[in-house]
Formats: sequence, C-alpha cells, structure tokens
Amino acid sequence: MRAALDEKLEFHLANPNRLTTPAVQEDAVEALDAARAMTPGGPRLAAQITRLETLLELATTPVEVVLESDEMTAVSVYRVGPLGTFARRELRLAPGTYTVVGTRDGFRDVRLQLVVDPATPPSPLLVRCTERL
Repeated sequence: MRAALDEKLEFHLANPNRLTTPAVQEDAVEALDAARAMTPGGPRLAAQITRLETLLELATTPVEVVLESDEMTAVSVYRVGPLGTFARRELRLAPGTYTVVGTRDGFRDVRLQLVVDPATPPSPLLVRCTERL
C-alpha cells in the first residue's frame, strides 16, 4: 500500500500542470489524506506531503490576467462566460488553459488560447476581429 501511495504522490509531483483539472485535484487531495494518515510517516513522506500541498495551493489560486480589445469585438472566455465589448478587462482565473473567442458582425471570428500559469502570469491578451468577411 505504501508503494502505491508513493507512486501516486510522485506522479502528481512530477506532473503539476495536471493539478489544474478538478478531477486530478480531487485525486491528489485523496492521496494527501492517505499520506497524512500513514504511520509511521518518515522524512520522504513528509517532504512529498509538503511539496504536493504547495503545488495544489498554486494550482487552485486564481491569477490576474488582462484581456484587451477594441470595444467592437464581443469577447467570451470558455468556462467563464461572455464578457461583452471592452477596451481592457482584468479577470482572476484559476490556473489552466482557456479558449478566448472574439466575435464581430461582418468580421471573421478569432479564437485564442490563454494559458494561465501561477508561476508566470500571462502578458495581456489582445482579442480583436480585424478580418472582414
């Protein structure tokens, strides 16, 4: 049982980007609970618990991102919702990958990917429909 738990903890520690997914977060929390209940723990287990707790906190702490537009393009962020038109909008998003869509009548829609990483906040993302149909 300890070997399986060690393997699971090491998997989560080696793949921190996966911790932005709710199902993976849940699995990591269950592994942490099992690790905390393990006696005797030992220094390796204590270090794994501390590192995974830190990674989970980073993966669940919202990051400030900035979207910029031209006040004519309607902007939506998948998993967030429609934001409307604006020149500049600041959002706090959980780490992960988001699809940002811009629409404007008479113009080709734009679809952009926004990667929110807690270690390096993204540069402002410009969302504008500029190609006429």
